[in-house]
Amino acid sequence: MGAILSFILAGICLVISIFQFMEKGFCFNDEYLYASKEERKKMDMGPYYRQSAIVFLLLFFSFGIVGISAAFHIKWLLLPGIIVIILAITYAFVSTFLYRGEISYLQL
Repeated sequence: MGAILSFILAGICLVISIFQFMEKGFCFNDEYLYASKEERKKMDMGPYYRQSAIVFLLLFFSFGIVGISAAFHIKWLLLPGIIVIILAITYAFVSTFLYRGEISYLQL
């Protein structure tokens, strides 16, 4: 059951990621969600779509790895799945600050 759920979530994340890379559909980005209607009209949506697409792609890989781990009872695969989730969270936070201009590449 866990493997099926993981594969379903992986598929959903992959579809969302593809649409975000194509800059189609709803933008799943906190900057866009919290912006007013006036601010949304002025925003360059490319970086926000790209950030969301990369995060959903990383989640696709994570859920896929966890699904394979659950389906074939390979316990050591849970560690790479967790590492990919940590990478997705780290990327989301760091890229948000980079897009806002609060830190630069040189400070990293």
